[in-house]
Amino acid sequence: MPDPDFVDLDKPRSKKQGWLRLELACAAIVGVYSIFPRSSPTDTTALTALPSTPGWDELVPCSDTISFDDTKTLELLIDQKAFLSVKEGDDSMGKTIEGRWTFDRGTKRYAVTFNGITSTYSIVSPPAVRTELCILVAGDIGVANLRASWFSYSSRMNDESD
Repeated sequence: MPDPDFVDLDKPRSKKQGWLRLELACAAIVGVYSIFPRSSPTDTTALTALPSTPGWDELVPCSDTISFDDTKTLELLIDQKAFLSVKEGDDSMGKTIEGRWTFDRGTKRYAVTFNGITSTYSIVSPPAVRTELCILVAGDIGVANLRASWFSYSSRMNDESD
């Protein structure tokens, strides 16, 4: 009588035993998979909309700007962070200061604050080229201070000049 604990490795196993083991392995994988929570890609409750930042939709064309004299750049982000970069000599990177921007719905003006100093701006953009040209105007639109204003630029505009 053969020993039940002894497995003869030279003896071929039946195909039925192989399929049974494969089925058991698949069942174990499905069982483990069903234990862990997951969300379906079509489950709309798992998708949450990003909160709307007041004034951001109008500000997007003016979110990357340069100064009139091309010595500073202003970057405004959706999370209301602002970054002012100042070129120093031939160094195009220079110094960067972090600040914040806010939007006043009543006046439709943007306030940008760096180191406790706040400047306010209005957006000027011809409707026909809204995505190509934008100016954050300092002062009243009729009497704008261009040296304190910010001008949009896009990488496409920069590529065309090369």
